Amino acid sequence: MSRTHAEFDQFYECGDKKFVNLWQAFDYQLESQHFPYYRPDIDFIDSITNCKRPNNISHQYIKDLIIKSLKHLRKKHKYLRIALGGGTDSWSILKYCVQSDIYVDEVVTSMLTFEPNVRHNLEWLPALRYAEQHVGKAIGHVNKVYPNIDDCLYVKEKNWWSNPDYVRGSHWPIRPCLNKVWLERTNLPEDDRVDIFGYEKPYIKKQNNKMYWVLQDDAVTECMGIKSVVPLFYNKEFPELTVAMAYAFANNCTYHANYYSYENFNKNKLKVLKDLGLESTGHRFLDMFFLGKSDYDGSERKLGGYGLQSLSSNYNYKSKMWWKFLEKIGREDLIEDYKKSVLQASYRYKDLPYALQSNGKSFERVGRQICIEMDEKGFGNLEK
Repeated sequence: MSRTHAEFDQFYECGDKKFVNLWQAFDYQLESQHFPYYRPDIDFIDSITNCKRPNNISHQYIKDLIIKSLKHLRKKHKYLRIALGGGTDSWSILKYCVQSDIYVDEVVTSMLTFEPNVRHNLEWLPALRYAEQHVGKAIGHVNKVYPNIDDCLYVKEKNWWSNPDYVRGSHWPIRPCLNKVWLERTNLPEDDRVDIFGYEKPYIKKQNNKMYWVLQDDAVTECMGIKSVVPLFYNKEFPELTVAMAYAFANNCTYHANYYSYENFNKNKLKVLKDLGLESTGHRFLDMFFLGKSDYDGSERKLGGYGLQSLSSNYNYKSKMWWKFLEKIGREDLIEDYKKSVLQASYRYKDLPYALQSNGKSFERVGRQICIEMDEKGFGNLEK
């Protein structure tokens, strides 16, 4: 049976048009003056609305829900593939499949360089070693996809950032885009497979003495419009998993702040991870996001004054390694083309309402959020 919609059906709505690329929606906003709204999967939102708070929120309870969801996906789909990012989310998903005899047809990851390089691909290696130990038993095969020079040439195309063939959702990638690198490199039709992503740990907002679960148009939009992708922690067939993780995370949001994310926890991070039903990778530099999630010191200098580093999903350690690799192979021209496109986009969108905002040094994208109130009984209704 062919899919008529994506497993997680999300898009941007601008007037009477739908887009899977925010920058393309901004272009239409310039033309039509309509505002682009983020529309996550309505069936998922309906499933968690008014969902009750679980009585017993524990590591084991949430882990069991994750495993139950994985078993359901295995039974439902002919071909099950895990997108392995190397961090705690996909690592936990992979381990739970192995431990629970859930057969994984393929583990796939997009590497940083054109060929094996330990230093540049450090983030992925521990999880890949674990996966490779189970090939032939719990795992069919491990697919390490290395980009090639053709994957990098998108930065030479005019307005590449608003082309959904290169970019999905709200992303502004420094490195070759996910869907361009490996989602297209498969002979499997979307109808026969499911691609499981570890999206996404909860976000919590406190405002006017109320607490809200937040879905923001961030990492999960990277696969916008790709029908086979299931963000496991936003699985509409298991809304109790999303809700349980939200309350487990909220129990840790005791310090004074308006907004909470796992990345912002400096203390007790491993405790929070366990409370979310997930497990340590066994490597502190991965558990603590030392490589991939935080800005790299010197990002302003590296961008050469072009600004807008925030549009590029943070200029972090992996981005630094990517540019060092391009310099090593003599393709500094690709770095310069990227910088020029950043400057062009900043001038194109800076005056659009709620498109970009200035932080004093550069521009950053204005995020879009869906908020649902949480109280001691459970989730409420979607905030308008």
